[in-house]
Amino acid sequence: MAGGGHIGSQRAKGVKRTLLALCFAVPAAFAHPASTDAKGDNPVEDSEPEAAVPIGPCASAYHDALARIRETEVPALEQTMKSINTGWRDLPGKWTFPPLRLSKDKPYRTLIYRASRMIRTRGIDLKLKTHLRHQLLDRLVTDLKIYTGQRPAAALCTGAQNYMDVLEGRLAPLSTRTAKRSVYFERSAQITDWKLAKAEAALASPGNPEKKPDPAKLKRMARAVQAARRLWVTIVDADGAPGRMVGHVQRLRAIRDDLEGVKPGRKSSLAAPWRAVQIALSGVESLAYIQGSHAKHTEIHGAFLETMSAVRSAHGEECSCSN
Repeated sequence: MAGGGHIGSQRAKGVKRTLLALCFAVPAAFAHPASTDAKGDNPVEDSEPEAAVPIGPCASAYHDALARIRETEVPALEQTMKSINTGWRDLPGKWTFPPLRLSKDKPYRTLIYRASRMIRTRGIDLKLKTHLRHQLLDRLVTDLKIYTGQRPAAALCTGAQNYMDVLEGRLAPLSTRTAKRSVYFERSAQITDWKLAKAEAALASPGNPEKKPDPAKLKRMARAVQAARRLWVTIVDADGAPGRMVGHVQRLRAIRDDLEGVKPGRKSSLAAPWRAVQIALSGVESLAYIQGSHAKHTEIHGAFLETMSAVRSAHGEECSCSN
């Protein structure tokens, strides 16, 4: 009985090996048909190669235009994208005019909070860096590089406008964020304008009329607010370059230096005006950084739209052939 069981086991193993051999042999036989000496016995070998579809003048011209875009607009877009991670070394990384606590003024506190994040990073917008770049923008750059780097093909002109529509749709989160930044920049300008107006009013009628303020200190405080007002106008009218933050902060530091030794005592008639001036100056400093964030969003958004517009224009100009 033991011998019979051993023989049965050996037969089972033999059958298993045979089945495995067949499993590997059958696909191989179909994948590589045996060649024969007789002409016409192998239809795969005897068939003529499929003729390549000719590339027409439109597709060829469009391909050349895409190549130029890949060499010009796409590298410019990549360079703009790199600036998301780049701050400005000339920025101090801290407040020039540390903000005072205003527990009841929520709009002002929000302005200070938003500016604080960019002050610490020397002008880098962390939300733009982490959220939009890694989840959306890098992939869009890659897709534009792939599209503009295609090989010549007969159907190259087909579907270009629709594809740009798709990419612009994927750009929607950045478009929305850029629009919101624009609105908040205008709102921040209004908040800062109000704070400057309060400081101007406080300096016009400082404290207790029975206590004469120090005229020299009053004059320097008024001069500081006037300089801040001029800077406010410059920031609001800025042409959108993110790097303008550096110049704005340098002007604020000059104002701070001009106020050296002016801070009045708590019981001075200039104590309240001084507080109003400090609040206004912190507000203007915040506005400078908010403008930088708004400008950075606008710059990046514009770089994407410019690249996509170049593709659309090339398609419209080159893909007009009847073929």
